Amino acid sequence: MSVGQLQKNKVPDICPPGHYPNVTMSELTVLFGNSLIDLKGTTMSSAPSYTRKISSEEAKEEYILVLKNKLSFFPPRNALFEMTSGTLRKNVAVESYRCTCQGPDEPHDHYFIRWKGLNKGDTLTITKGAGPAGYRLKMHR
Repeated sequence: MSVGQLQKNKVPDICPPGHYPNVTMSELTVLFGNSLIDLKGTTMSSAPSYTRKISSEEAKEEYILVLKNKLSFFPPRNALFEMTSGTLRKNVAVESYRCTCQGPDEPHDHYFIRWKGLNKGDTLTITKGAGPAGYRLKMHR
């Protein structure tokens, strides 16, 4: 689907999960208000998960970027929750910081989870556990 088709079809600001099964966000440019945003590295899926390909900045700074449209998948900002990866079990939180990377007239927040041991190009899948099981992180290298 091209940007022109998105504009023509008036796709909602963020397409609901499952609306375009098995289409990665890097292949689908989403209309957000009057601007176009390419959400690289994120996969749309109807499964209750968050998938992300780690950038060099994320690996260097040891965090997982959380896109604004996926915040509802996680507990509220700054609320601690348990996330496991193999035998590693950590209490983490979705944190944020103010940013003006789009210019001083467009301040906004970036959301992230601190996590060590990430490499550029790793694909992470975070799934919700049932009940108190928390969240599970699976790395694909």
